[in-house]
Amino acid sequence: MFEEGFSKYRRALVLGTGGGNDIVSAIIPALQLQKLGIETDIAGILSPGAVHTFDKAAEKVVNRIDGRVRRYIPGTKSIEISFMDALLPGIAKKLKIPIPNFYDISIRYGTQSLIDGVNALAAERGYDLVVAVDVGGDILARGPQDEHVKSPLMDLSTLYLLRNLRVDSFLVEFGLGTDGELRPGGIEEILAELKESGIILQESTLNPSDSEVNVFRDVFSRVRKVRPGHTAVMTLETLDTPHPDKDIVKQYKSKYHLGKRTWEVPYEVTLPHQYFGKVFLMKGNSLAFARLETAFSYGNPLEQFVNIKRMAPTWKTELDLLYLWSEDTWKNPSSQGQLMLLLVPSLQVPEHARKEILAEGFSMLKTGMVDVALVLDKDRKNLPDGLYSVDAGPFAVVNHKRTYFVEQTAQEVARYCK
Repeated sequence: MFEEGFSKYRRALVLGTGGGNDIVSAIIPALQLQKLGIETDIAGILSPGAVHTFDKAAEKVVNRIDGRVRRYIPGTKSIEISFMDALLPGIAKKLKIPIPNFYDISIRYGTQSLIDGVNALAAERGYDLVVAVDVGGDILARGPQDEHVKSPLMDLSTLYLLRNLRVDSFLVEFGLGTDGELRPGGIEEILAELKESGIILQESTLNPSDSEVNVFRDVFSRVRKVRPGHTAVMTLETLDTPHPDKDIVKQYKSKYHLGKRTWEVPYEVTLPHQYFGKVFLMKGNSLAFARLETAFSYGNPLEQFVNIKRMAPTWKTELDLLYLWSEDTWKNPSSQGQLMLLLVPSLQVPEHARKEILAEGFSMLKTGMVDVALVLDKDRKNLPDGLYSVDAGPFAVVNHKRTYFVEQTAQEVARYCK
């Protein structure tokens, strides 16, 4: 995976880019770097759709995973949910995996805070290298032509970070297609683009018997009850398949939760056999500059959400149908200010289900469970009597009446779209 030229580095941060199992998958390149004599720590990215506490303190930009770590879905009454990252230090200690430090990085405070925080961590810990790890390929997405992307906020924030680090950065990509977000035709086009531009430095292969893969299996077996996902499960299936010359076809489901209801949207995913076990090493900085449309700066989660949805309304994001509090310009993880529901389901959702989702969200407004909702302008036609909306570019802000806060928020959203 890594050429001998990497032996010039002394200490690396290996960063899982997209939440979920990326932080577990980071174990594979971290252990391979250690074979070159490079000390490694591991970090993951926190979803902006949840809030996190570390020893009861609200998440900062950089958080060491140690002690009591919790994750909550925000709302008028926050709901605690399981958090796989919190298990990793204990598992590493039990299995004697030589990773001394695990971190979680928050993107909630905007890209400048993200850049400053990780650069400060690199200086403090003496990192001279950052290796980002993505499994599935969504970080490579070009824009709306890759229409099935489902969790871009963390990946694309990390990609923007790679463009602004004070140390060398690379991206390790494997398990292409296993997240169901890039389709075979798109993967082929993207790899051709990145090879032609010299962004792909090296192609190698993971083998099911590799020691690092076996450590990954052991760790994943201990966390999969918390969050199995698709990427780790299917990456291992592609490695273990008795038919490495045949594509794997699977049925996936996208789930949308709002209130007490859940909607499932099934879709078919084809994993091309030519990518089974393939690992691509890329220039992190160069990839970031090749993705200026998707990997952009933002000041808060609302700004990032609005611009992703404006660019690619078919994408499902980590904030779809979730909430933001208005205090501290939408950055505050605590229950302060006005509560906004991001009522913008992907346009991939069938129309009948979208109408049901919108109706559920409007009901939450009427009963006071949320203060305001953000919707696409096209969905204003579904507004029931008793709710009002204010123009916000391609969006609208919905409430019981046109208050100063609603007008101000609509102006802010419209400004983000310029």
